[in-house]
Amino acid sequence: MMTFVQLLLNSTACNSNEEAKAEADEGPKVTIEARESEAKVEIEGDTPPAATVDIDTTPAATVEVLKLPSPSPSKKDSTDGKQKVKRWLGLSVANMTEPIAGVPEDARTQIQRAARGSPAHKAGLRRGDVITAASGQPVRRFQDYLKQARNVEMGEEFILQVARNGHSFPVRLKMRAKPGNLNLWKRQSFPGTEAFPFTLTSLRPEGAELGPAKDKPQLLYFWATWCGPCRQVAPAVEKLHKDAGLALDLIAVSSEEQAVIKRYLRASRTSYPVAHDAKGWLKQDYEVRKLPTAVLIGRDGKVIAWDYGLGGVRKVLNRARIELQL
Repeated sequence: MMTFVQLLLNSTACNSNEEAKAEADEGPKVTIEARESEAKVEIEGDTPPAATVDIDTTPAATVEVLKLPSPSPSKKDSTDGKQKVKRWLGLSVANMTEPIAGVPEDARTQIQRAARGSPAHKAGLRRGDVITAASGQPVRRFQDYLKQARNVEMGEEFILQVARNGHSFPVRLKMRAKPGNLNLWKRQSFPGTEAFPFTLTSLRPEGAELGPAKDKPQLLYFWATWCGPCRQVAPAVEKLHKDAGLALDLIAVSSEEQAVIKRYLRASRTSYPVAHDAKGWLKQDYEVRKLPTAVLIGRDGKVIAWDYGLGGVRKVLNRARIELQL
């Protein structure tokens, strides 16, 4: 009979919220009163669930609101036996408990993420923006935003008033159907988009800060010490690191507690740089819902490839070899 640990290492998947627990009490404080979360997105076909680890990537102090209610029965017949089409803007928002600079004191609805390729992303929305009105109605809490969004049907325009850096401006979004496979959507939507800026504490080597690469490709490898599939793909990541040398800026990113990561690294045979994403913001920016996940960024600062799972990460590693002509 196999033990749980053996099953974890011999298979290529396990489910865990451990990484989210490690992030508790970090990040901006918000009021968590309701949650409609899609932090765990089920795979619909091309990659077996066993190839990944499900994680809750929402920083502990945010509330995800990615799923909009289905159209009302008066506007859509729910008795025809067909599955309702879900509406989607690709927004993740949160209620902040502390006042936000540059907006009215009671405006607390802050955008946490605009999914790549989504109506929100195409409209230019990004993390840190504050929604102050929706369809001409004041928005003080994300519930106000949802109330207005419920009235917007597929293909209709949804107008938000947004504040950013002390400036207020209208943003027009077009409601669309939610992609049937969000993982496939991300594979297709990330390439060609701008990479996110970041500054992370380096745990290997220690005493440094790591950020976007300059004049060379960069590979971000999201992992965790408890992730069985990550252990399986780590040798391939290490080989790429050694083969590429200074031609590639490779960073392994984890949001676990520093002490846990350092203890693991002391016994590890790998040598690639490791960074600490303490609040999970970079993980959220790159919409990491499963581990391992890898992102390849080109010399021009644009994403070349995004993928997850054993097979997906190996594809990104191979793409890096092609880019570097290894």
